[in-house]
Amino acid sequence: MGQMNRRTVRDLRRGNRSTLLRQLYFQGPVSRQELGALTGLSSGSVSNVVGELLADALVEEAGSVESDGGRPRTLLRVAPGSGHLIGVDVGETHVRVELFDLMLTELARWEHPLTPGGLERDPEPVVGHILTGLEAVVAKSGTEPEAVIGVGVGVPASSNRATRSSSTARPPAGTRCRWSGCCAPAPICRCSSTTAPPRRGRPRCGSGRAAARTTR
Repeated sequence: MGQMNRRTVRDLRRGNRSTLLRQLYFQGPVSRQELGALTGLSSGSVSNVVGELLADALVEEAGSVESDGGRPRTLLRVAPGSGHLIGVDVGETHVRVELFDLMLTELARWEHPLTPGGLERDPEPVVGHILTGLEAVVAKSGTEPEAVIGVGVGVPASSNRATRSSSTARPPAGTRCRWSGCCAPAPICRCSSTTAPPRRGRPRCGSGRAAARTTR
């Protein structure tokens, strides 16, 4: 177990890179000194990792700020063009695909209309539209496919009438509500579901409890 948990120098360096990139993405632009304070890494570690990130074009300089009595501090940020993200929105009436740089600046958009309810009837054509949209925004922006580091897809929540109606039906006769001590055996049970909600949301079924006491 000790050997499995042992971290190598490569693991530490990779972790430091991830930590710095995360801070630069959410807090940037920031200076090397600020990165040290944000991450708890030593100035030497910050300098080494930042040098690697600059060489890999993952980070770039973003101006400078005056320091107290010293040289101006160079600000750093994640290079917007070092990676791209794609968002897919599948709505009731459309499929929209958008491509962004790492600063979430929109670079390309593609949209295709949908017939209302088409997704529920036959999702296969919708998948085809998504694939077409992915190719379209990549080509339109001139982005290399390898530069796309992530794709997110949002779809509307499905509504199953049969499931919804069964979930609100009363429990079958002879069953006991899962809200222990709340209701009498069905069909006397006044609850609308056999699944227990949060404690604060439990109904007050006084008549049910009274009926339960009389049947014991």
